[in-house]
Amino acid sequence: MDFGMRILDLRYSVHFKLIERSESIIRQSTFDIRHSNVS
Repeated sequence: MDFGMRILDLRYSVHFKLIERSESIIRQSTFDIRHSNVS
């Protein structure tokens, strides 16, 4: 039980970090696109 919960928590934290990283990359790319359109 405790071992399974630990694996689940580890998987969730890794998944959350991946989502956070991809969101920041998307935000950065859209920011670059807006700037290139302005200039």
